[in-house]
Amino acid sequence: AGPEPGERPLVLASAGIGITPVLAILHALAARRSTREIWWLYGARDGRHHPFAEESRALLRVLPHGRSRIWYSRPTPEDRPGTDFDDRGHMAVARFDELKVQRDADFYLCGPTAFMRALAAVLPL
Repeated sequence: AGPEPGERPLVLASAGIGITPVLAILHALAARRSTREIWWLYGARDGRHHPFAEESRALLRVLPHGRSRIWYSRPTPEDRPGTDFDDRGHMAVARFDELKVQRDADFYLCGPTAFMRALAAVLPL
């Protein structure tokens, strides 16, 4: 038997304005200082299209097992790799595998239709 749902890693994956509902979940986890492994995965075009960047970073700092990866599909010269974003390109499940995100984690996804279809097609939701 695997871990209980509240014990499995939690993945909050969003793109664009889809950040809003998962940010609410991140706030709740930070308020209770969750000890779960939490992945914050977010994709945006660039820094100008990355809402709540500082807020999400601050919330992750209070989570002992909080991890994040940010992708910018078209970073501008002002966007700083390693500070504003981690990788160029789009979020994809293959990249989750590179990060060793567990496939049996609890996933919460929100974003544009194409993003949702692409991730939902290959994740065990």
